[in-house]
Amino acid sequence: MSSQDNTKWLQLRARFHERLQRELAQLQTHLPSTINLRTEEDYQALLHQAHKLAGIGGVFGYDEISTCSLALEACIMQRQNTQDINTALQTLIATISAILQNDSPVSPV
Repeated sequence: MSSQDNTKWLQLRARFHERLQRELAQLQTHLPSTINLRTEEDYQALLHQAHKLAGIGGVFGYDEISTCSLALEACIMQRQNTQDINTALQTLIATISAILQNDSPVSPV
C-alpha cells in the first residue's frame, strides 16, 4: 500500500469512528427496554440501522460489529420479544463502545 493509499485509508477509518459515535448515540435512544419501539416505523428504523452497521462493520474489518448487528436484525425481523431485542441491542451497544474506547484510529499526517 502506498503512502497516499495509507493516508486515505486512515482518513476513512477516522470518519468511520466518527460515524460509529453517532450510530452509538442513536442506538442508545432505544434503551431502556426498547420502549421507543412503538410503531412499525420505529422497528424499521432500527432494522435499517442494524443492517447498515452489519455491512459497514465488515468493510472496516470489525466482524464483531457485523455479527452483533446481524443478530439484532434477526431478532427484529423474527419479531422476537422485547427482551430479546433489548439484549441484542445492548450487546451491539457494548461492542461499539468497546471498539471506540480501545481502537482509536491514528490520525493521518
